[in-house]
Amino acid sequence: MMYIVDFEGNKSADPAFTLALDEVLFEGLEAPHIRKYHWGRNCVTAGILQNYSECLNFSESEGGSEVYRRMTGGGIAVHRRGEAGLSAVFPGGNDLAGLSPPDFYRRLHEAMASVLRRQGQEVTLAGAVGTAQTGACWGLPVESDLLVAGQKVCGGALRKTRRGILYQGMLNIEVPDDFAELVAGELGFEPSPLRLSKEQEVEAGRLAAEKYQNVDWTRRR
Repeated sequence: MMYIVDFEGNKSADPAFTLALDEVLFEGLEAPHIRKYHWGRNCVTAGILQNYSECLNFSESEGGSEVYRRMTGGGIAVHRRGEAGLSAVFPGGNDLAGLSPPDFYRRLHEAMASVLRRQGQEVTLAGAVGTAQTGACWGLPVESDLLVAGQKVCGGALRKTRRGILYQGMLNIEVPDDFAELVAGELGFEPSPLRLSKEQEVEAGRLAAEKYQNVDWTRRR
């Protein structure tokens, strides 16, 4: 079974709250979770090891979009208001979490590509083209990113610990409303809706204010 996180805020996601909710779900996970949402406003997110000065320069080139730091790796990503994002968490005992990061990334993106192909999208997976660990990574495909006509339409960032693995994905392609459910099914799970609890919502709000909106976290490197 894989829980499909149902939350009203998914429709127009606040950036800090979105990143905080991913952390809350990751830290408290006992079963696989997946969540599709839409960004509530333009912003830039940076990987946990990304240099902040590069983020600031990139933000200024994007019209001064707010900068937030993720808990996952990777480089700088641009998010537009209304664009879709996909987050997924898998506990350490799950077979997918036991894969190496490259194998996990490929397996998840294969599932996403299969769903999109059934929707009529001509999606392929990028081959081995190098890895963008820092800097602006959105337009630069890495191995197993999703491509349409050679252009990157989906990429993601990972955080893997003994607790499990967290995926934060960016989608620059139209996806169906039930995309999360379809991806869960493609991965072999029975999707099950899960309402966000009041406790989880409160904890995510606290973490958003204390961490993801805190300049000490954003400018930590």
